[in-house]
Amino acid sequence: MHPVPSTTSMFKRTFCLWLVSSQDGKVRKLKFTMRSVLWGLLFVTIFVGALTAVLGDYGRAQMLRAKHFVSLQVARQERDRLTSENEELKDALGEIESEKNTSLIYKKKIDKKLDELQQVLDGALALSGVTGNESKKVSRAPSDDSVGGFESECNTDDCDSEVEDYRASLDPISFEAEYSEKVLDRITHLVELLDRFPLGSPITGKVTSGFGVRRSPFTRKPAFHKGIDFDLNTGDPIFATGSGKVIEVDRDGTYGLYVDVKHTPHVVTRYAHLSKIKVKVGQSVSRGTILGSGGSTGRSTGPHLHYEIRINGKPRNPAAFLRLAERLKSAAMAA
Repeated sequence: MHPVPSTTSMFKRTFCLWLVSSQDGKVRKLKFTMRSVLWGLLFVTIFVGALTAVLGDYGRAQMLRAKHFVSLQVARQERDRLTSENEELKDALGEIESEKNTSLIYKKKIDKKLDELQQVLDGALALSGVTGNESKKVSRAPSDDSVGGFESECNTDDCDSEVEDYRASLDPISFEAEYSEKVLDRITHLVELLDRFPLGSPITGKVTSGFGVRRSPFTRKPAFHKGIDFDLNTGDPIFATGSGKVIEVDRDGTYGLYVDVKHTPHVVTRYAHLSKIKVKVGQSVSRGTILGSGGSTGRSTGPHLHYEIRINGKPRNPAAFLRLAERLKSAAMAA
């Protein structure tokens, strides 16, 4: 039997490694023991393990660093996006504030114009305390009430023709003006239009004779009355029913003392049988301006006011404009 070598002898065992150069053929001999081999292996193992650990930590650090870099880039992009959105919101808020301020200014202008419109309507109705009604058929001449004014005799056929010609006058002329798209412009135009139009009554009193065909108080024959008559006392003030300019102040045998006011290029009102005139030609008047005093001058049976509205030179029924004033007032109150 061969003896088993001890551990100590194994560590002391020597190994030789012969190295031959391929260039000069010299032989080199390397001697080493098992102990040095084991120590070398241990050192290599520790070194490789340590290097692996360091490289692993370094790799993990680089990965974390890369993750942090990506997160930072994402955060920066998000910050830039939020900053941009914040600026956009600031701009939008500024525009909203500007629009709000503009709207408030516009609303104040609208409210002001509506107040002006209300004042116009109130002014029109302040003079419209009219009672009585207008006759649409041939009526008997009243015996106690004062009447007069311009009229033209007509037979039945002629009167029917006159009635057809003036049938449109039963309603006020329509407001067909093309308004601006802006509400404020429309309201401004409406205020100016209503301020000029003859709305309401020139005097507080009873209508004693209406517009249209009637039995003449002078000839007792059918005649066409060109306006309406209001009962009054001599000296009662006569008011302009709309703003405009006095274009004629005169006296004749039919109308007596009268005043003509031009409200628009096409609309003229006449106030006749006055006892006194307080305006002159060319004078501008407003609704409610006192034009003169009531009386019984001209062709008249007693103190009264003959009131006419002419559109394009043709008389129209003033009662329609009295009703228009009432409707406008009712609409304004309902709103």
